[in-house]
Amino acid sequence: MKKALSMPAAKSKMMASSLIAGMRTSYVLGENGNLERIIRKRKRKNTDQLKTLMREFERNPNWSKETLLEVSRKTGLSEAQVYKWGWDQKRKKYGPELAALMMPGFEEYEAAVAAEGGEAFHL
Repeated sequence: MKKALSMPAAKSKMMASSLIAGMRTSYVLGENGNLERIIRKRKRKNTDQLKTLMREFERNPNWSKETLLEVSRKTGLSEAQVYKWGWDQKRKKYGPELAALMMPGFEEYEAAVAAEGGEAFHL
């Protein structure tokens, strides 16, 4: 279900997104110069994607850039989605403090992509 809501022109330069009760709300610049609010339902990962993610995580929870790219290719998910899933699993398994120490920062992945001459990815 998509819903659009016009925002005041004073906020037209601002791009924002937020999470509201399982729904993602984004604001995009409309044809009339105002921000329009678009609500999208959350899309869950399918069974095959989850099996692949879990198998790779059980094999080795410390994913390198190459592993991240390979899992992304196998599942059809973006690199950011795969990274986030791995991050969440580490938080569940080891707790937030240890997960932060074990998982390299997302900025490191973006820097590696930029160093390879690629484009950075975003959620």
